[in-house]
This record gives sequence, C-alpha cells and structure tokens, in this order.
Amino acid sequence: MEEHPAPGHPMADRDGYKKHLAGRCFRCLGLDHQVAQCRDPIRCLQCRGIGHISKLCPSRRRRQQPISDKLRSWLVFPAGSIHSRLDFPELRPPNPPPPPNDPTQSPPQTTMERVPGHAANSPMMGRVAVVASESMAAEAGHLLVHAVIVTVQPDGYSPTTLEVSYALAVQLQVPRYNFRVTRLTSASFLADFKFAPERDRSIYKRSINIGSSPLSIRPWCH
Repeated sequence: MEEHPAPGHPMADRDGYKKHLAGRCFRCLGLDHQVAQCRDPIRCLQCRGIGHISKLCPSRRRRQQPISDKLRSWLVFPAGSIHSRLDFPELRPPNPPPPPNDPTQSPPQTTMERVPGHAANSPMMGRVAVVASESMAAEAGHLLVHAVIVTVQPDGYSPTTLEVSYALAVQLQVPRYNFRVTRLTSASFLADFKFAPERDRSIYKRSINIGSSPLSIRPWCH
C-alpha cells in the first residue's frame, strides 16, 4: 500500500515532491552533497527528525485510548447470550513510568548500544578485524598524502559540512572543487584535497574559524 503525505504537506503532490527534493541528498536531505557521499544520519521526511525514515516515524503511530465507560456499557449483554462471555480487560500503558531515583543506591550500569544513523551514539572504544585489500591500501595511501581531519571544539559551534567547505575555501584560498568534505563523527570532518600542496597548506595553518569558534586541523592517520 502506498503512503501519501497529508494534505497541505509540501510533498502532497508529485510535482511538489520533486521540487522539494531537487538537488538534495536522499539520506539526510542536505544540499551540499549527494547520497553517495553522505556521512550524516538519516533524516525523516515526515517530522525532519534523525535516526528513522518516514514509514517508521513515531508521529504516525496512533496512541492507544482506553475503552470509555459509555462504550463499555453498550457491550453488556444478557446472561443467556453467548456474547456475555466476552471480556474486555483494561488497557495498560506499554512502558510503566520508572521509579523515582533513590540517592542511597548507585545508578545501574548501562552499556551504550550503537544505533544506525547516530554517529555520536556509539562506544568510545571498540575492536574490529579487517582484512586489507589492495584497493584499501591504495585509498589509505592517498588519504595519508591528501587528507586532513577538521575537529570541532567541545563547547564550540557545530557547523554543517557546507559551512566547513566554505571556511576552508575562503581561509586557505583553495577552490572548492579542489577538495571534498565529509562528516566523520558529530564533531569531526574529513577534508580530501586533490593536490598534496593544498593539504600541506591546511596543516601549516593548523586551524580555521567559523564565527568565533576555532576548528583544529590535523593530518589524517590510520
């Protein structure tokens, strides 16, 4: 069954849908890249939230309402009727509210789980075994010579990929078509330059500024 947006939604008709998504990334709805280069979390077309698609949007779920007393009175049948055997138990909330915090007890230890689409919601430490291929080794060699990591300060402004691209182009005096910026994590970006001297220029500069927030630049490494 096809899903149609509600009336008045900017994508309620086919032309509006095409106009709304023209030039955007189909994953995060960004305007500065395509889905093949996207490193941002997936974004919902329905509520613009991140981490889910419109088909699974929480705003589309209907809340369960308990059976009213008036409706329950209509469902009372004579004792001799077969329908009198029906029983309608009270609906309970799916998740009971958590108990109040007890200051005398230590908080339970929880383990962070990785959620696809949320780069920040992942363990700080992890291990993985990867068998390197020739293409992976070639790409790593390219990044060692042409790539840098741009890092946001902990309490600084969190820019978009497009803002980082503009800042690098203006402050390094490098044409935007000579490098590509993608997001690695919620606080870091990867800038891949076509020419090694331009990458060396960014390392020599050591940082760029977006507004009043500095972003540090360091070489990419394994």
